[in-house]
Amino acid sequence: MVIVLAFILSFSVAVLLPYIPLYGEDLGLSVSTIGYVIAVYQLSQFIGRVPMGSLSDSLGYGKVIGFGGISLFMAMIFYLLSLTFWPVLFLAQIMVGIAVCMEWVTLPSFVTRFGRGKVPIFTFVTGWAYTFSIPLGGVLKDFFGMRLLFILGFVLSIPALLIVFFVMKNDPSRRELPAGRLKSLSITSMYREAFATLKNPKILRASFYSFLMFMTFNIALSLFPLYLSGIGFSAAIIGGIQFARMGSSSTIRIFSKRIENRSKKKTILIFTTLFSGFSLFLVSQVESLTLLIIFSVLWGIAAGLYAPVVFEMIADGTKVENRGKGMGIRGTMGTLGSFIGIIFFSNLAEIIPVRNAISIAGISVAVGVLIIEIYMRF
Repeated sequence: MVIVLAFILSFSVAVLLPYIPLYGEDLGLSVSTIGYVIAVYQLSQFIGRVPMGSLSDSLGYGKVIGFGGISLFMAMIFYLLSLTFWPVLFLAQIMVGIAVCMEWVTLPSFVTRFGRGKVPIFTFVTGWAYTFSIPLGGVLKDFFGMRLLFILGFVLSIPALLIVFFVMKNDPSRRELPAGRLKSLSITSMYREAFATLKNPKILRASFYSFLMFMTFNIALSLFPLYLSGIGFSAAIIGGIQFARMGSSSTIRIFSKRIENRSKKKTILIFTTLFSGFSLFLVSQVESLTLLIIFSVLWGIAAGLYAPVVFEMIADGTKVENRGKGMGIRGTMGTLGSFIGIIFFSNLAEIIPVRNAISIAGISVAVGVLIIEIYMRF
């Protein structure tokens, strides 16, 4: 049921989130304002992922999953309200950010704890949820506008709530919770304990590379659609290009175990991050639909290996009782990369062409890999 929930959550978010930048354009917002709308989504995850992980370890997965499900429901209501008063869009982005925190902190912790062999399946299912929903969202936006996407998201949030209530009722982690643990928790202690996990080299490496990879993911869903729109592609075509990227990314995940058996996790992270940065540079240099699709597929293959490998690395570097904290700090470092990236590069895109801002982002990711490896050696 947790994997089904992850599918619905991923689908309902991905069917509309990539088109928020285009929605902002429709509303007449500037590129920098659109960047702030996206950044609020990232900021809510940056702040929320560590507490989400700590609460998952302390309260149990069921209650935290419930909170995420309610956040998704509220987000869809705020998206609908933004049609008449656009600043409500910021609230929607905050609430959907909280829901995604639950999806990528609590749900992976649950899967690695109660079904670790299902990690590739979890990432495969969530990946294909994104893959199918993104082009569908593009087609629906072209023909019916954002209103239908917001309604669809709201409708999907209802069965998600029903599954959430089922998971809460049958949460296996309730039997393992230490009595009185929650009383000893504070926001300060949550962050202190989470950052303490960075002493483990595996958690530190996973967190550093998440910083860079989340930056590429966010640019793929913000500046990249704006670039494609600027060179004349419709939302449906943009969705098709994103489908190529996400489809290859999702498919390769099911083979991640075989690849892990042949290569070290460290080597895979270095390669996938380097090639993701290189791909950002490549896609910003071409306007041919064929080349954009080819480069997007290669980008997806590299990026697709990241999620299952980094989840396994976190699981290797943590004990069961600290799994949520490890997932949380990795996610926090990742969303920090997203937040800094979108703020810096969206403002840069106000000064120079969007194409050039994306190119510089790709080069920055490659340089980041070099800095990480030098730091980890000393």
